[in-house]
Amino acid sequence: MPSFSGKYEYRDEKGAVLAQGAAQFSFDGETAILTPAQGAPLAFDLGDVDHCVPAEWDIQLVLYTGRVLVLRQFGAAFGQIGRASCRE
Repeated sequence: MPSFSGKYEYRDEKGAVLAQGAAQFSFDGETAILTPAQGAPLAFDLGDVDHCVPAEWDIQLVLYTGRVLVLRQFGAAFGQIGRASCRE
């Protein structure tokens, strides 16, 4: 499972930031795991992503719960993360 370093924001259904900071993001064909520098990991099935919004500098993953995971500053890995997460 490849792992990439960057920054994240985890937002609730109303857009309030629940957690943010540096993190490792790893994924395979079915599963994704965000491991923050501080706090508990967040693991989910890529099938739990209801909507994906790739932008120029970040990717927003809208989960079936209504919460949003924003991934930033993942450098060259951005395209690979987008292709794996934004399957529609």
